[in-house]
Amino acid sequence: MVQGNWHDGSRFCVAGDSEGAADQVRQLGILLCHHYDDAKINRLYEANEAAADCYHDILMNTPKVLTYLKDRGINHESITKWRLGFSSTAFRVLPIQLKGFTADELLMAGLIREADRKRPYDSFRARLMFPIRNKEGRITGFGARSLEGSGPKFINSPQTPIFKKSTLLYGLDLAWEEIIISDKIIIVEGYFDAIMAHQHGFNNVVASMGLAVTDGQLAVARDLTPNIHIALDGDKAGRGAIMQLAGMNENRT
Repeated sequence: MVQGNWHDGSRFCVAGDSEGAADQVRQLGILLCHHYDDAKINRLYEANEAAADCYHDILMNTPKVLTYLKDRGINHESITKWRLGFSSTAFRVLPIQLKGFTADELLMAGLIREADRKRPYDSFRARLMFPIRNKEGRITGFGARSLEGSGPKFINSPQTPIFKKSTLLYGLDLAWEEIIISDKIIIVEGYFDAIMAHQHGFNNVVASMGLAVTDGQLAVARDLTPNIHIALDGDKAGRGAIMQLAGMNENRT
């Protein structure tokens, strides 16, 4: 069994009862460690920035995906503003392109994986890439959407020392100032929902990156304003998520 325990923003410990357990963790792109100092944490952010540049360059040279975004209503300004990208169909783009980073650093950032201690391969392939930033604008990880209908529709970076999806809101780096000015935050469901809202001038909108709005995300929102508005899809799943959220709020009162 492998168990992860978070202590603070720069500490991530994994307890495993065998070498086999440690191998399972490595295959998920997480390195066994006890403490990351500031320099190591900074390297993870830098690796994500370099990967985002690589994904963005691939997107801008892939007409089929640019056409897909145009058909979804995403304009060129938004592609640049949100630094959207596309991961290649090849298996080993990042280990080759990001030569300034070690394999261990790319593993720690969740950008590559290992299989049976063989050559590392990219975590994301043939997917539309959404860099996920913290409030300060640093890329903590990625959301990735399949465009080919194979595998899960959406996947994310694995949990790393800097990426914990349940405490992040997509677009907060672009929205926090307007949230404070308007004294209101609107939480939508998906990446495209947030991007399109900003594209039409609603700059206090962020996304939960899925149906569930977590306690951690609500805590982040409450740090900016007590006025939290939830705008999820009106289907059965969306209504269920809103009812769950209402129950969470009742339990606090």
